Amino acid sequence: MIKIFISLSIGLLLFYLSARGITFSELGETIRNINFIYLIPVFGIQMILPLLRAYRLQYLYRPLYRIDFMKTLRINSVGYLFIMLLPMRLGEFIIPYLIKKNTTLSMSSSMAAIIVERITDLFVILSILFVVLSNFFLPVWLIQSALTSVFILFILMAFFSLVYFKSDFVFPLFLKIFSFLPKPFHGKLETMMTEFTKGLKVVQGKRQVVLLIVLSVFIWLMSGLVIYFLFGALNIKLNITHALIVMAINMIGVALPAGPGMIGNFQYSCIIALELFAIDKTTAFAFANVYYVIGMGLTLLYGFLLLPSTNLSFREIKRDVFVLLGK
Repeated sequence: MIKIFISLSIGLLLFYLSARGITFSELGETIRNINFIYLIPVFGIQMILPLLRAYRLQYLYRPLYRIDFMKTLRINSVGYLFIMLLPMRLGEFIIPYLIKKNTTLSMSSSMAAIIVERITDLFVILSILFVVLSNFFLPVWLIQSALTSVFILFILMAFFSLVYFKSDFVFPLFLKIFSFLPKPFHGKLETMMTEFTKGLKVVQGKRQVVLLIVLSVFIWLMSGLVIYFLFGALNIKLNITHALIVMAINMIGVALPAGPGMIGNFQYSCIIALELFAIDKTTAFAFANVYYVIGMGLTLLYGFLLLPSTNLSFREIKRDVFVLLGK
């Protein structure tokens, strides 16, 4: 409960900071002047993105288990729904839980595969950010944040590579570190590590890695196009390069633990990004909330439409997932 309270407080504080100083008469005028023609491609791309993510998830799991595309779409859509609904990004555990529920894979294997997907996303977003940053003079804090993210990415890749290639060294080391636990837990820990390593085997060969990265680049470029068309809708005179920078900063912002719906983080990161390019705060706030309502609204639509087909209930999540996480 304390963690949930903290996450809610952070979200509300960031939303307050986002809204502070807004001229609401100007905000209303900005909303009324939206060019709705530009929203047609926005809705079109946003409807396609869940299909692309589901295909990528299906492709990612192919070396471990062949999952039907529609089943993958249901799992991914419901997973993103709970990422929105649950605080502190606890919804991240729903996708591997549903994979476990619908396949013969363990929770540890499923979780490892999702971590590979998230690391790939981080790699692609940072790569896009560094490519476009070369054309701009940006504040030191943004460059430092990007370099910090690169360092974190390097550490993660090094750690999981060690687990993947040197499990005979890592496993005994982990068991030694957790030797203070009762002996019955040692066997369970070793099983979890073995299954986790199995999940990392979704990465098999250069061809698969390249195709996974290409799919991810395409998904994120499409996401950048959504922002670019929203610029047009709100009469923001920025180009696709600016859109990619806004996308990258927004994605890093919402990756931080927050309250339900990522509210606060989402708006604040959009405003910070747009203010880099001298967009006034009222327009930036309008953009952030139009982007939020469309993106999150379609996430809710997909998730709630497909939720009944997964036979997943909030009671089941509390019983199985939260117990597993020790919540």
